[in-house]
Amino acid sequence: MLWEKFDQYQPGTEFRAWACRIAHFKALKFCKDRKRAPRTFSEVFFDAVDEEVVVMADRLDARYMQFIVRCGVYTTCSTAA
Repeated sequence: MLWEKFDQYQPGTEFRAWACRIAHFKALKFCKDRKRAPRTFSEVFFDAVDEEVVVMADRLDARYMQFIVRCGVYTTCSTAA
């Protein structure tokens, strides 16, 4: 990257400071571009999320059943033979 901008270097000035400044701006651009890029997740991540969704759904179902039984909304019916 320095060779691409070498024509902008002014002889007699501090080369190291000039080179570090170019690197600094290049790093800022990299970070900025990376923030705009869509994030990708691994299959391991999605598997973990899937497992957690199942666990949470089971917990919610159990809590819902407790709620409706406690409130008297749900009653079990038994048929007499």
